[in-house]
Amino acid sequence: VWNRVIQQGRTGQSFGKKLTGLKVVHSQTGQLIGVGPNLGREILAQIFNQLCILNVLWPLWDDKQQTWHDKVVNDIVIRT
Repeated sequence: VWNRVIQQGRTGQSFGKKLTGLKVVHSQTGQLIGVGPNLGREILAQIFNQLCILNVLWPLWDDKQQTWHDKVVNDIVIRT
């Protein structure tokens, strides 16, 4: 919870994203999405990933390279 929800919500980066140079930001403003939306993002990711493997594959053909949970929360993952 600390790493994936709180830390990522506050800084845009979990420990793994920091190591790989990735950051989660709002797709329109480029600002951090915050802890609340990030919690929703993580819950939706778990639900969508359990229901359908297409959520993981969706970025391969999506224009913004977003998964379904990224689209619902309106965020993107960028390189820093």
